[in-house]
Amino acid sequence: MARDHLRAIAGYAYREGGPEARLALLTALEQARPDEKALELLRGLLAVRESWSA
Repeated sequence: MARDHLRAIAGYAYREGGPEARLALLTALEQARPDEKALELLRGLLAVRESWSA
């Protein structure tokens, strides 16, 4: 299923991928589904996680 693939990709981005992979994931999702409400939450989560890494 598509959700399983997205979970696997997101899991990689958060485990081994680093900030560049997370940004690429967000960018791809924004382009694929620009009207998706969940993107607002994802942007917030990425911002919080990136501030923890800094």
